[in-house]
Amino acid sequence: MDATTGTGVTGVSVGGGPDKVTVTVMAGTPPSTPSGLAVDPAANAIYLTNQFNNTLSVFGGRTDKVTATVGVGTNPFGVAWDAKTRTAWVTNLLDDTVDSVAACPS
Repeated sequence: MDATTGTGVTGVSVGGGPDKVTVTVMAGTPPSTPSGLAVDPAANAIYLTNQFNNTLSVFGGRTDKVTATVGVGTNPFGVAWDAKTRTAWVTNLLDDTVDSVAACPS
């Protein structure tokens, strides 16, 4: 959610330092409203929940491109990365569920 306008956003910006956006990547089909973000540093992958699309987008950290989109529960809000099991855990706000998503091959 854009705090200044109250409108949904459809991408995520990755910064290269204070007050500097180095890349903005689109996540899902608008209005996807990205909400949760987790990082797999070993695979250089970024996992992003798209609230209104009920999906999890996976970005390649080296390419800044979506490498996979996975359907999850209703209104996914948060995501956590478990490095030991290489699993993304997604919390779904409106259906009170948690999904586990195995890592994409690196």
